[in-house]
Amino acid sequence: MSQCLITVELTGQLQHHLQQEQLCLECGQNPTLAGVLFALTTHSPKTAEILGTEVAPPEQQTALPPGLLIMRDGLMLPLQPGTPVSDGDRLTLIPMISGG
Repeated sequence: MSQCLITVELTGQLQHHLQQEQLCLECGQNPTLAGVLFALTTHSPKTAEILGTEVAPPEQQTALPPGLLIMRDGLMLPLQPGTPVSDGDRLTLIPMISGG
């Protein structure tokens, strides 16, 4: 089975740090929000500091970082590590402190 590709739209300090508005992440099979954040922080370890979370494999995450909103198609997702995502999803990550 192939890897799941998720497009992540970046805002605030995430966008500033990575110097891009979006990126495509491989999130493995049966991806979850925890897997997306793990892929993001593996891609760029500085994002873990921005999000205030440790880089841990998805199966070890018990909570997602507070102060983070994640939207899919304009709807806020439950901020739980096991929230499923699908191949081709477009997620927007919005740190609560995202500047103006």
